Amino acid sequence: MVAFSTAGFVAFGRTVEGFKSPTTAMLTLFEYSAGQYNFIEMSDADPVLGPCITISYMLFVYLLLMV
Repeated sequence: MVAFSTAGFVAFGRTVEGFKSPTTAMLTLFEYSAGQYNFIEMSDADPVLGPCITISYMLFVYLLLMV
């Protein structure tokens, strides 16, 4: 969780409001886990890295929590 929030902060801290600081990045990832995520905002910020981080985080959460 810390690694994904740090990656989101470093990659999207300047463009995506939910990743402006490390603490807001952590809270944003908790919201992503609950199903409240903005995939379009992430893909607009970076067309390659945005979907990669979002999908890998979703897979990580699914595999960790559901299996």
